[in-house]
Order: sequence, then structure tokens, then C-alpha cells
Amino acid sequence: MCQVNTITLQSTPRTWYFRLDLTNGKKYEKIILFFQNASSFVRGQQNACHVSLGIARHDGKQYRRLQFEPINLHEFFYKDGKIHGLLSENTVMSEDILLILEEHLIADIIDTYIED
Repeated sequence: MCQVNTITLQSTPRTWYFRLDLTNGKKYEKIILFFQNASSFVRGQQNACHVSLGIARHDGKQYRRLQFEPINLHEFFYKDGKIHGLLSENTVMSEDILLILEEHLIADIIDTYIED
């Protein structure tokens, strides 16, 4: 089992995104969450906001949106007074945002990129 030594949420000089850093001492991953036009799936949801929070991972050269990575969580969106997470294959999670981050973003990053 891999232990992550540090998880850092860092606001950036620009207010429209923030960065999540994970490290276990040997490996380091950078994730950013940023505002974007919502995906077509989200825009098709009744009462959903058409602006969502996209997620991207730094691959060593640039940030790539998670729809091109083996991570389950792709974006957050607001609908009916709640924040929802959009997972692979258009599965919507309506749990607490911190629980969605922990179970569907941080856990996947550790399993995929940080764990030895």
C-alpha cells in the first residue's frame, strides 16, 4: 500500500483555478481544477449550470484534461443546488464534494501514478 506524505491544495495567482499536489517523497503529481464550458453531457442535464469545474493532470510537459487519462472523475458541475461529479461513462455522483475528490480523484491518482 502506498502512503502519500503530502497533499497540498494551492490557490494560484489567477483566481479561476487551483492546484492539487500529491507526493509520496519519490513521485509527484500535479492536478489543476479550472472553470470551463460544461461538457455536452452536463449541458444536456435539466437545471445544470453550463459552466463546470474541469480537471487536468500535468504529464511532465503540459496539463491534459482527465478525459484522456485513466482517472475516473472528469468534471464537477452545479445542478439543483448541489455540486455533482461527472465520472467516466457519464456516471453522476451526487455525494459530498470532498468525498468525491477523495474516492474518485485522489485514490485514482495514487493507484495509477504514485503507488509503486
